[in-house]
Amino acid sequence: MIFWILSRSNPKILLGYSDITGLLPSIFQKTGLICYHGPLGISDFDDYTFKSFENVLVNPKYKYPYKREDDTEENPEFDFYTLNEGKARGELFGGNLSVLASLAGSKFEPDFKNKIVFIEEIDEKTYRTDRMLTQLVQTTNLKEANGIVLGVFKKCNINDEPTLTLMQAIADILKPLNIPIAYGFSFGHIKSIITIPEGIHAKFNATRKELKLLEKAVY
Repeated sequence: MIFWILSRSNPKILLGYSDITGLLPSIFQKTGLICYHGPLGISDFDDYTFKSFENVLVNPKYKYPYKREDDTEENPEFDFYTLNEGKARGELFGGNLSVLASLAGSKFEPDFKNKIVFIEEIDEKTYRTDRMLTQLVQTTNLKEANGIVLGVFKKCNINDEPTLTLMQAIADILKPLNIPIAYGFSFGHIKSIITIPEGIHAKFNATRKELKLLEKAVY
């Protein structure tokens, strides 16, 4: 309780990804403070990463559009495609898949209702990614989200024997939700990443694979 009170009374920029997902959505849910899914201090901060960081946190832009990284790797995890067409609006909320799944059933369980949920993962075999997505669908209110924005699931198209591809596994689990969903946005454990403010309203066009902030992340 003291931690939440101190966090609300002394707002700071909390920025990161991966395991920091254990903090970002929880702090937003408990305090309403905007947190940021983006580069770590040890990240490369190439031109693409820095430009997004700057446009969100340094010189924040109203209706800032996220652009797909052009220079992507030639493997299935970097594909860019739509699973379910459509448009959605809502607060941005999410993070790393394995951490979000581990929070299910706890007092910090993520609340996905009416949110635009963003999810990323790395180094998980396809069957494990399948299991964690299934867990989120079955144990949380993910099915009540307004839309799902998927990042790059780097090194997750891995199978011990011929079975479902990463794309097939994700589609089998998420397409039945019948909400706008697109895969391959530039965030996750990759070199060039966008900075996503947790809790800021955004609009999402899965058909056109576009995500745009509807308000400034800082003032």
